[in-house]
Amino acid sequence: MPDDEIPDVPQFSAEDFKDEPVVPNHRASKEQSQGFSFFRPRTPVGDRRTTTKQPRPKVVVPKVRPGHFVEPLTQIYTGFGIAILPFDPVCANAVLQAAGRCAESLDNLAQENESVRRALFALTKTTAVGMVFVAHMPILLAVVIHHVPTAQNMLGAMGQEMAENIARQMEQNQNPPENPDA
Repeated sequence: MPDDEIPDVPQFSAEDFKDEPVVPNHRASKEQSQGFSFFRPRTPVGDRRTTTKQPRPKVVVPKVRPGHFVEPLTQIYTGFGIAILPFDPVCANAVLQAAGRCAESLDNLAQENESVRRALFALTKTTAVGMVFVAHMPILLAVVIHHVPTAQNMLGAMGQEMAENIARQMEQNQNPPENPDA
């Protein structure tokens, strides 16, 4: 017997299997995974989904009066403009000047489009996280203006004046006058 033949395996030919039906194996070409992975979805048995995914009902957003979103959107634009003021006064000024017009145009679009109205409701809804962020903005601005030399250099005299005003306000908050009614 030659060395390349294995004696335990019988030799077959196509004639031996001509009467048996051929059943295709659909999984034969799929890659076999090398163990369990948290980052890949598990394929259901039989490669078919056993449950049907129920579509989520759309949130119904009521129509609102014209101008409903103008004030909160103006506040958002203004807050953004003030936040970038220490880093880029030119862009901040452009944002601050356009805040009202941008808010009005988005409000007009929300009157016509339910998807925009839904997004604006989500954006303008006051949440606890949003309030925490807003409450910490003055601290962040004071630290940036006072301790970041790049912001001080970019703002120049205006940045120095802002830093002094913030420091004065913080000092007044720490040492309020004893008799404010006098």
